[in-house]
Amino acid sequence: MLLTKLRDSGVVILLGLKIKSITHEYGIIKSLEMEDQTLEVDSLIWTLPNSFLLMLCGINKSTTPPQFRKTGLFDFVFDEPLKSESTFINVYDTDLFSGRITLYQNLTQEPHYSCTVEVLTDQNIEHSDMLDTIRNELYLMGLISENTKCLFSQLRPVPNGFPILSTTFINEQDEINAYCNEYFSNVSFIGRASSKAFFMPEVLTQVYQESLLED
Repeated sequence: MLLTKLRDSGVVILLGLKIKSITHEYGIIKSLEMEDQTLEVDSLIWTLPNSFLLMLCGINKSTTPPQFRKTGLFDFVFDEPLKSESTFINVYDTDLFSGRITLYQNLTQEPHYSCTVEVLTDQNIEHSDMLDTIRNELYLMGLISENTKCLFSQLRPVPNGFPILSTTFINEQDEINAYCNEYFSNVSFIGRASSKAFFMPEVLTQVYQESLLED
């Protein structure tokens, strides 16, 4: 729906392009250098980590590479509804592997009783053998019953899924973000890497508020 609205408004969408470098002058982004073309820039909306922007601009602001938690997405489809009307659940029980549960059944009008469980662990934990474990945790939390049948399940590994938010990592990212916001005058920083939003509703709200400021 968003793509359709954009295209109907005359927005040209280019996919599959790789930025080789970014030309800038006195904090103003001039152009994006691709492999076979150059895109002139009046203003830029940046949604990736700001360290990538600095690297492409040739600005040496090195940071300590983050360590990542091993992340897996466990998808399930059941023969009956999960016993919650929530759209997502954060699990804080340290005796369980389950972290965040998204109940897709409550995001659609279709009778599709599905959910995804995000699991973050140490690197030495083998996720491929955990489908039954995670499904049993859904039972322990009261989201499914003993008689609930699992119609489908799968594991989707996520390489470098979630950075460990150490004090060093947070402080360095704050410094990078502060530098970028002060130096670049025609760049809007949107999304998780901006340190202003994380979940999708917050990101959409941020985009809307930024657009009002631009107007």
